[in-house]
Amino acid sequence: SRSAAAAQEIKKLIEESDSKVTEGSRQVRDTGDVINGMVDDIKQLSTLVQEISAATIEQSSGIEQVNQAVTQMDQMTQQNASLVQQSNHATQSLAQLSNQLRQLVAHFRINQNADHEQATFITATPAPPVAHQETF
Repeated sequence: SRSAAAAQEIKKLIEESDSKVTEGSRQVRDTGDVINGMVDDIKQLSTLVQEISAATIEQSSGIEQVNQAVTQMDQMTQQNASLVQQSNHATQSLAQLSNQLRQLVAHFRINQNADHEQATFITATPAPPVAHQETF
């Protein structure tokens, strides 16, 4: 009869609807699981980005310290070069003074007389000072 057919049709529609609701619920649950997994992955990614950022800042600080050390070493090298140059000039001056003193001592004689000692210079033309070439 018509009522039985209509009831059968309604029952079939309810079963299909129930099946579709169950499938839809499963898909929503699966989608929620995927989204939750994505949120966890995004949190991990955010943590990694923060760690990378902190490491980058630390490396930048380390590089700055290395740059400062290199600058200080450069300044010290320049100061040492200047001191070496000054030392070279002083050494050359001392060598010239030593040469002049040696020449003066070579001309100095002491006459020993029973009554008194007398110091005299032997007159001779002193040798010209030796010229030194600066080397760096």
